[in-house]
Amino acid sequence: FGLLNEHGVGIAESTCTARTGALARPRGKALWYTDELSRVAMERTTSARAAVELMGALAVEGGFYGEDNFEGTAESLIV
Repeated sequence: FGLLNEHGVGIAESTCTARTGALARPRGKALWYTDELSRVAMERTTSARAAVELMGALAVEGGFYGEDNFEGTAESLIV
């Protein structure tokens, strides 16, 4: 996906392989996935730096999980 907000902050993603080791809530402890992190960053930030800092803080605080499918279990974000 690719997103661009009214401040010109853009985010694109690419699926990649990784071992994240976390499961989504309610079974697991992780709250955030890249879709939600990106959406919140687009709503709340006005710069790429602020978007990266916000997504990182939310992922550390609430936990991050990746989809477990044939394409890979992680995402790389271009901000």
